[in-house]
Amino acid sequence: MRKVVFVLLLVALTSALFAVDPLKFHIGNLRASDMPHGPWLYDFDDPGLPLPQIYTDGNCFTRGAKVPAWLFGFSKLDWKDGTTTCTLQAQNLGFDPGGAVTVKLDPYILTGFGKLNTSDYSTNWTVHGEAGDRRDYTEGICHFYVDGVEKMRLLNCKIVAVSPYQTKEQIRAILSARLIPGAINWQNDVGNGGNIIVNGWGYLDEANTVEAWRNAFANSYDNQVFMDFTNATYVFGDPEGWFTFDVVVRPAFHKESVSIQDVPAGSEVDVPSPLSELETHFTTAVNGGAQSTLRGYTVNEVLAAPGGNYPLYILTPATKYWQLSTTLSTFNADITFDLTGQSLGSTASWRILHRPFYSTDWIEYPLANTQIADATHIKAMGVTSFSEWTVGSIEAELPVEMTSFTATLTAQMLVNLQWTTESETNNLGFNIYRSTNTILSGSTKMNQTVISGNNSSVTHTYNFLDPEVVVGTTYYYWVENVDMNGASHFSNYVSVAVVGADLPIIPPFSALKNAYPNPFKVNTITKIEFDVKTGETATLTIYNTRGQVVQSYTRTAGSQTISWNGQDNHGQECSAGVYFYKLSTPSCNKTKKIVVLQ
Repeated sequence: MRKVVFVLLLVALTSALFAVDPLKFHIGNLRASDMPHGPWLYDFDDPGLPLPQIYTDGNCFTRGAKVPAWLFGFSKLDWKDGTTTCTLQAQNLGFDPGGAVTVKLDPYILTGFGKLNTSDYSTNWTVHGEAGDRRDYTEGICHFYVDGVEKMRLLNCKIVAVSPYQTKEQIRAILSARLIPGAINWQNDVGNGGNIIVNGWGYLDEANTVEAWRNAFANSYDNQVFMDFTNATYVFGDPEGWFTFDVVVRPAFHKESVSIQDVPAGSEVDVPSPLSELETHFTTAVNGGAQSTLRGYTVNEVLAAPGGNYPLYILTPATKYWQLSTTLSTFNADITFDLTGQSLGSTASWRILHRPFYSTDWIEYPLANTQIADATHIKAMGVTSFSEWTVGSIEAELPVEMTSFTATLTAQMLVNLQWTTESETNNLGFNIYRSTNTILSGSTKMNQTVISGNNSSVTHTYNFLDPEVVVGTTYYYWVENVDMNGASHFSNYVSVAVVGADLPIIPPFSALKNAYPNPFKVNTITKIEFDVKTGETATLTIYNTRGQVVQSYTRTAGSQTISWNGQDNHGQECSAGVYFYKLSTPSCNKTKKIVVLQ
């Protein structure tokens, strides 16, 4: 469902989810194994260690012709009794567990893999000193014990690890352990050898979890439990490697749904992922791994706002995104995304977005390779690499847009509250709160029943009369919007001093209004109005669809009007098309669309 929001300064009423870590462990020497079935990482190919040309091609970043030059990754993570260790670092369960708390991880299997530049995720991975990869290990089980007796179990556990490749010193050690002559002569770093970035989660197994532990970790996100890994390091061994890390275990604050499958052999095969609301059609698929046996495909749907930076013209992003990975060597696929329940405007405004990693900017997938499947599905065609994906719209979501909120004293010494909405949707109605100070938590609700919303795309003005005021008192008022799902959002306050006819009014907020006329023709005038609250300076910027600045204006507090004649800052006429105007102040960042005609 679309969330109804005020387009003004919201009062945040959320609090920290957890003040302390429920559980924190230090895990030493978690085993990485099964290299013979793992994916190819890079070649042992370096100017200081020239192998016969029958084995190599002179480039560590391209796979040579023979096995002796290849390095493969591990395809399994598991606990090795007598070597893997567990130390409890923090315990804040809200009850006494009654003994020593430990954790043990059952095998995780590699089902997703992809190369990365770990210094700059947006660039190619084949850079000396920067190469690495992302690995998805899934299907694990986590057991939590007290004095050796199992108290909680997590199923379908997943670990995502971003691993930098080795430095020249580390590679020399690997080659020396393999008794390769001249190992000390290796010259180039492949990666930076730094710490690993890791995160993970699992589902609470209620049947194998005792009541006190179940109550400590149960939540409204299908009882998902997050695992936050820090200080993760890795020691390469042959044939085994070892991970060491700290891990915090806590209830989830959003839901993720993972689908794990092997891509069927052959071409032109469909792989549905119903749990993750996505379907993939593989035109071609080539197995990965040392023995060409890896065909894993992992789809993780994250039911949370994607975050990050979008192209300027994306006005409404979806409220979920997908993380895709595979152990295939190469592939060509069409991906169909299910947007049921998303509020993204008309299908013509949809755009598919992707990014290599969560810390990089979203970029648009080529529109020529995008197809609208139906009213709730969009398809990306010809995909040859997996990463993070979402969908956005070039249309603004239809929110509750509150364009004014004032408090005035009437001749009868009553306070009249008036607020105007530009448009509404999914709106149950409004409540009014009053206080004699600026602290919302101590305010009093003034109306007995909800003031019904208008729920339309046209301007509507509301009034509320407060008759219970005392002369000599300053009152502060808030409007609360309540949506059909029960979620609520508060406006900034307005204040009024009940001292007589002359009333000081504090400007309530900065806001961007609609340009008029819109569309308009070049060399005529459109007016862009906006408000700037006391103490703020505003920038009004006009962009083209490429994100290039066309015009920019700076204004101080007050009601402002910009007259734009369709020319850029060099006095040149702008071409016909869609443009965007954005108001930027410390409390307001709002973008709207304007159309220029010839």
